[in-house]
Amino acid sequence: MENRVVLLLYDRPELVEAFLGALRIGAIPIPINTYETSSFLGYVLNHSKAKALFVEKDLLPLFYEAKGKNMLRHRGRSAELRGSGQELPRLRGAGTDAQG
Repeated sequence: MENRVVLLLYDRPELVEAFLGALRIGAIPIPINTYETSSFLGYVLNHSKAKALFVEKDLLPLFYEAKGKNMLRHRGRSAELRGSGQELPRLRGAGTDAQG
């Protein structure tokens, strides 16, 4: 099964890093236009079978709006970042098969 990663990021280096990082670990990146509505975001998240979402801090309200309207069906594990500045743990297996 293919893993998918939704990217709700502005056009800047972090988008390229997340896109290429997803490819490097064998995931399929799904970039979303930052001008889309919460309804569209909810649709993409429900139908893309994405395992992860990268979202800009100031676009979190769009995600919460989709979540608040019960547009999101997935009720699995989730994590929220609140700008703590702490480094995230490296995903197990990420980049282990890449040439270095």
